[in-house]
Amino acid sequence: MTNTSESKIAQGSWKWLHLLMGSWVLWRAVQLRWLSDDAFISFRYAKHFAEGHGLVFNIGEYVEGYTNLLWTVVLGFGMMLGVEPEVSAHVLSIGALGGMLWLLTQFSGERGWSLSLMLLGGMFHLQIFATSGLETQWFESLIVLTLWAVWTGKWSVARVAMVLGMLTRPEGGLLWITLLAIAALDESSRKTLPLTLTVGMLTLLGLEGWRWFYYGELLPNTFHAKAGQANWSQGWLYVRLFLQMYWFVALGWFTAIHQLRHSSEHVRRLGQFVLLFSTVYCIHVLRVGGDFMMARFALPWAIPLVLSLSVWVQLVGAHLGCRHRDNCCRTAGVERESRWSLWNRGHYQ
Repeated sequence: MTNTSESKIAQGSWKWLHLLMGSWVLWRAVQLRWLSDDAFISFRYAKHFAEGHGLVFNIGEYVEGYTNLLWTVVLGFGMMLGVEPEVSAHVLSIGALGGMLWLLTQFSGERGWSLSLMLLGGMFHLQIFATSGLETQWFESLIVLTLWAVWTGKWSVARVAMVLGMLTRPEGGLLWITLLAIAALDESSRKTLPLTLTVGMLTLLGLEGWRWFYYGELLPNTFHAKAGQANWSQGWLYVRLFLQMYWFVALGWFTAIHQLRHSSEHVRRLGQFVLLFSTVYCIHVLRVGGDFMMARFALPWAIPLVLSLSVWVQLVGAHLGCRHRDNCCRTAGVERESRWSLWNRGHYQ
C-alpha cells in the first residue's frame, strides 16, 4: 500500500472521528442547555425592541444596560417573527457551536486530525456556555471565524467577522486591533491594512455615534458597573482557577511564540493573532476581576491558545512522521542495494 493510500485512509478515519466528536459535543450542549439570569436582561430589551418601544429595559428610560447589542437585536427580530427568545437563543447558540466545531476541523494536520476539536470539545465549560441565553457562544464562534480567516488569508471574511464581533461585545474591538497589527507585521498582508483600518474605524464611529445619539453615553452602563475600577486580586483568582482546571491552555502562549519564527506565513499569522489577542484579552479579564460565572470570560482568550497548541503539536507530529519515513526509505534503499550487490556476486539465493 502506498503512502498516498495510507494517508487517504487515515484522513477518512479522522473525518469520522471528528463527526462523532462534534456530534457528541452538540448533544452535550443540548443536554446541558440552560438560561442564565443575565440573559433575561437582554430578553427584556429585545421584547421592548420588538414591540416598538426601542432598546430599553424600562419604557421611556434610555439606559444601555446590556453589552451584547447585536445579540439583543437579533433576538428582538426573532420575537417580531413570533419566536420566543428562550428558543431562539438556544437555536442560535447551538448553531454557532456547530459552525465553530466545523472551523476547528479546518486546522487539521497533515493526516487530517484536529487536536483542537478534541481538546476544546472536551472542555466542560465550553459545553456549558454553548447555551445560557447569552452571546458567549456566538462571540466565541466569531473569534474562531476571524482566526480561521487570518489562517487562510481570507481577509474579507476576517473583516466581516471583525465587524460582527465589534457589534456583539465591546471586547470585539480587540479583533480589529489584532487584525491591524497582523496586517502591519505580515508583509504579504500589508496591502489589507488600509481597508481593515477604514472598515474598523467606520464601525467604531458608527457604533459610538449611535450610542451617543440614542443613550447619551459613549460606553454602556455596565462598563461603569463592572470595569470602572480595577480588581486585580479577584481577576488573578479567576484566571488561576481556570488554568488549574485546563492547564494545557497556558501552553498556547509558548507555542505561539515558537510559531512567530515558522517558515509558513499562515502559521506566523496564527502566532501573532494568539499572542496579541489572547494576552490583551486575558489582561482585561484580570483587571475587571473575571466574572461571577466561572470560565465565561476566560473562554474567548483560551480558545485561540488551544488552537495554537494544537497546530504546534500537529506540526511537530508531521515533522517527526516525515523523519521516520525518510529513515525507513533510506533503510529500505540500503537493503535493496545490499541485496543487489550480493546478487551480482552470486551470493544472493
